Amino acid sequence: MQGMRGATHSKGPEDTAKAIVASGILGFRGFWKISSLSKNLLSLRDDITTLGLGSVCAEFAHESGRDAVWEFTRNCFRFDDAKALEQFLALPRISNRYPFLLQQLLSENPNAMKCLEILIKEDANRSGRGELCSPLLSHERVDPVPNEALKLMIERNVIQPNSWTMGPSASPPGDDSETVALPVLCALIEGKKFEAAEALLKKGAKVDVCAWRESSGSEEKQSALLPLCALVHRLANIVEAQTETIIVEEVLQDEEEAEERAEIRRRYVELAEQREKGLSLLRCLSVAALESGCLHWRENASLGRGKPDRCT
Repeated sequence: MQGMRGATHSKGPEDTAKAIVASGILGFRGFWKISSLSKNLLSLRDDITTLGLGSVCAEFAHESGRDAVWEFTRNCFRFDDAKALEQFLALPRISNRYPFLLQQLLSENPNAMKCLEILIKEDANRSGRGELCSPLLSHERVDPVPNEALKLMIERNVIQPNSWTMGPSASPPGDDSETVALPVLCALIEGKKFEAAEALLKKGAKVDVCAWRESSGSEEKQSALLPLCALVHRLANIVEAQTETIIVEEVLQDEEEAEERAEIRRRYVELAEQREKGLSLLRCLSVAALESGCLHWRENASLGRGKPDRCT
């Protein structure tokens, strides 16, 4: 009898494997390997909850996990594995995080016809929602555009909440040139257009996304800026600039330098206003990140600003 009770309570290999999957510790590669061990486990790939394929979503919190997905999609294209690609795209909000998959397929594996058919359909859906490249914005051209003009374009749906920009990063001299794909939300934050970014957020911009960069001559893509971390970087820059203006004003004491001091004070007030608008956006962005489950996501990306900064 004891033996029978023990057999009743013991778990088989598949049950153990399912428990490991549900724990979320496997990551993308680990999940794909363990789910190939049996027909029963293979069905987990069709389960987008945390008990199946959805368990890999925990990996998006880390750069290595986000980067691993690009390698997975490249393998799908390489072997024209339409089934795996379709299962991947079924994950919630996944297409918002990985733009330009069609562009990647056409440049690397244009003969992957089964995957091409799936991506054409997906791209058609996203194009209809305005979620591909913004027709008006590239991140290096945001600076001269007034906030009011940007807000008007957002209000009139000329700039869509989840569109992307493409352009070169501001790499330091001597570095390999990089191409960066930025969510428009990140582009606005990088350009310190905080009011426009808040308007975009209220229009439904996703925050559980990141920028992607690709070095010249390399096919690998690396995750970069997160919207929340981009804002933290920008606010830190503003505080640093405010401190510098205070130091410079204290140095300028002569009456002959009165005009210069007045200009420095004007600059300080301008920075203070920017900071207030940035803090307002920070409150909204933090709430949105918490609701989207990405408040704990980490980045280690400079996007051409020199050495990378860790943001958690």
